[in-house]
Amino acid sequence: MMKGWYYRLMADARWIVAFLVLWSVLFIGVYLPFDRRIEQMDQPLERAWERLSQSIQTNRLGSLLAFDRLDQLAENMDQSFSSFMDSEAELISRILLTESDQRKLESGFQLVEYENAVANLKEHLRREAKDQKVTLAPAVLDGMPEPVIETEKPSLLWVDYAFAKHLLALAIACRPTEIHAFQTLTSIDGPVPERGLRTSQFRLQLTGDMAAIQQLLRTLPMRGSEAQAFGLPSPYWEKPALFVGGLMIEKTGPTPDDQVRLNLLAEGFHYIHTKNP
Repeated sequence: MMKGWYYRLMADARWIVAFLVLWSVLFIGVYLPFDRRIEQMDQPLERAWERLSQSIQTNRLGSLLAFDRLDQLAENMDQSFSSFMDSEAELISRILLTESDQRKLESGFQLVEYENAVANLKEHLRREAKDQKVTLAPAVLDGMPEPVIETEKPSLLWVDYAFAKHLLALAIACRPTEIHAFQTLTSIDGPVPERGLRTSQFRLQLTGDMAAIQQLLRTLPMRGSEAQAFGLPSPYWEKPALFVGGLMIEKTGPTPDDQVRLNLLAEGFHYIHTKNP
């Protein structure tokens, strides 16, 4: 009876010794090196705090640094970033093209479809100019955006087409006496950024009274719905905002009633955000 109890005690003692040996090995071989590694990683941070403390004590401006304001600074930065994002969204909403134009951008570019759209637009603009009694020089409609055979993203031609359509339609609706010239200055040939604003530029030259010129310049940066709300001419309510890149106004005669000639550099912006595949 006593022997059985003794043998069980010895067996339990061997397990306890084995456990203590294993724990000692883990403590010495794993925990202590890991603890030393953590202390080494803390040393650069501790030195940085020490240098900052010394700088505050030796620098006359150090006393102005209030650590309790750091959280407020981070909050202000978040608010500024949020405000920036809101401004970006507002800008994009003002220059956004129509849904039909967006669909054309996202679908595959078809040259025949584009040429048919340009031909139909030219015929429409001729009828509008005749109805508004505006003289169109023969070369005006030849200034529409031209296709480029080899380019990275030919569908961007629809962007220039849309801006040209809205600019010429607006110019006719303002009833100048004559539109002398129109030219697309932007080419779709070249690299396309993954994100950012792409600029479309056009040169427009026309003659009319000062009221017509003022109407055109006032309506240009408005969306079509905004212009209609102010009673300004806008053939398309979904017209995006266009901007003045430069202008020159010349009088055609010496009297106040004489007409003026406008040389206008108009710009449109398209937001590009390439989606990752």
